[in-house]
Amino acid sequence: MGARESRIESPAQTSTGIGGGSGTRTTARVHSLPMKTVPPPITNPVLVWPDNSTRWQRLYDVYICHSKDEADCSYAMEMLSYLEQQPEKLRCFLPMRDMLAGSPIPSEICSGLENSHCWVMLLTPHFLSDNWCRYQMHQFITQAPCSNGRLIPVIIGLSLAQYPSEVKHMYAFKDTLNDRSVFIKVKDAILRCKYKVRAQFIPVSI
Repeated sequence: MGARESRIESPAQTSTGIGGGSGTRTTARVHSLPMKTVPPPITNPVLVWPDNSTRWQRLYDVYICHSKDEADCSYAMEMLSYLEQQPEKLRCFLPMRDMLAGSPIPSEICSGLENSHCWVMLLTPHFLSDNWCRYQMHQFITQAPCSNGRLIPVIIGLSLAQYPSEVKHMYAFKDTLNDRSVFIKVKDAILRCKYKVRAQFIPVSI
């Protein structure tokens, strides 16, 4: 029987001369392993709308209704900033920012409302005591009595008993002024409401 083939490579030997003598130095052969490739991070595709999309039939994607209370205004501004900075670049109508100075308030409200696909109501104790907020709520309901997802109530600091009877038949998001996770839910609701898509999908023709 012949000698078995060895898979272990013999170390290389090199001759060296030290002090006029001779000797050998053993060096091991090092085989470098191939580098592992790291896959790129998975990111959600950005929604793209064709030129003939229903999105462009209105000037705004969402109308944000809130009271004049300082905390309510701050919350509305944070929601606005979040929605407008998303990859979809949602177009928001915020009355305190987008109403035309000097124009009648009712006509500005109706114009913003009619030019928006969806409406977000920040239902707080101050909202319920603000006549202009209640006026806007009634205008929303007049425009879309069955809502069909266009009216998105966000309840902040209210008990269910305080929830306005006019919108009790609508599903609402429950939130606090210290929690911003509802912004994600509002964004998804806007995309589903008129465009019938979820954030992780790209619509072909809407």
